[in-house]
Amino acid sequence: MSNKYIVPIGVLIAAVLIIVGGFMVLNPHQPGSSGIGDNINDNESYVEPTQNFIPDVKVQAGELKRNADLQLKIGNRYKYEYKFTFPLNLTMGFAAEDANKSNIPNTNMKMSGSADIVVNRKERYNKSDVYVLKYTSIIKIENFEELMAADKKGKEVTQQEIQQMNMFKEGINTSGETWINNDGKTVKTITKMFGMEMTMEGEKAESGSMMGGVSPSMMIQPWMLALNENFEWRKETTTNMSGMSSKSTEKYKVTGVGEIDTKVGKKKCYIVEQESASSMDMSDMSGKSGGTTNTKISAKSISWVGYNDRILVKTESWMENLKLGNIELVDEKI
Repeated sequence: MSNKYIVPIGVLIAAVLIIVGGFMVLNPHQPGSSGIGDNINDNESYVEPTQNFIPDVKVQAGELKRNADLQLKIGNRYKYEYKFTFPLNLTMGFAAEDANKSNIPNTNMKMSGSADIVVNRKERYNKSDVYVLKYTSIIKIENFEELMAADKKGKEVTQQEIQQMNMFKEGINTSGETWINNDGKTVKTITKMFGMEMTMEGEKAESGSMMGGVSPSMMIQPWMLALNENFEWRKETTTNMSGMSSKSTEKYKVTGVGEIDTKVGKKKCYIVEQESASSMDMSDMSGKSGGTTNTKISAKSISWVGYNDRILVKTESWMENLKLGNIELVDEKI
């Protein structure tokens, strides 16, 4: 694969790992990278035991007036399942020159996975009681073999690439802890992936939780504890990481309250519509001296948040009016 695809593939795989657990461990500038699998060849080459590649996230947001407390009890258990489909010509296209977009494989990355979350205990943190939620998650790229074939274009698949395909078929496992205070803020995270462990606290943990990921931070967010039928909220996020920067503006609005059928029974929920507009600058990753790759992306999601317990029940996501997938609560023991 030519150099113009190094960045898109690296970013795409990195996005996968964010979805797994909000944990960025890839180095897209790794020497010798040249294809879909080159950034994931072995533990020594793609995992960095530092926080150098954790995005620097800054958030400016409107005031939230909490009107509900966390409805958690030690021993509560929740399970989420999710499926996403990322069209490569959309997901990769933002980083390719217009003239070369036609060369992007016309195929999709199909992902599925689950997360099991348990309210494990309470701890004291900054002189306050916080809940500690432990979780395990798994993600699978269901068609990695197809993606590899599109990348190789008839060339022989190496033994290393076969190992990569098997890894994604079996699934990538993540586990850890998320510490959440009574305002719904994530104050500490411990993430375990690829045999290493990373701890983040304070602003880094809070800002990292706002990037998404299938973890307890997805299940509970501060804005969920401030919902009412007239709720509107706005936040702006700036993210910088290894030569890539992005800015996004997100608007949240309650569009209604109603009962929905779920795999755990009927749930009364707030229906929250989120619209976002993002711009991305990859000037330092374009591969050309002084080159700049800019893009603007619009996205939308609809989330159903429990009316009483204020936890995520379901969310559906779109990018550029194309539905990407959904996350859904499929089991709970409370």
